[in-house]
Amino acid sequence: MKQTAIISGASQGIGLALAQKLLAEGYTVIGTSRNGKIGAIDNPNFHAVALDLTKEER
Repeated sequence: MKQTAIISGASQGIGLALAQKLLAEGYTVIGTSRNGKIGAIDNPNFHAVALDLTKEER
C-alpha cells in the first residue's frame, strides 16, 4: 500500500528536505506553502497546495 504524507512549509528548509526524502522513498507527498508555489520539486507524486493559516478567509 502506497503511503501519503502531508507536509506544511514544504517550499523551503526542513519541510522541503523532508518532502524530497519521502518522495525518494516512494511516498506520495502533499506539500503546503502559503502561496502554493513549490518550484524546487518536480515529481509526479508531489502535489502543491496553497495553505495560509494567517488568513481568516473561508
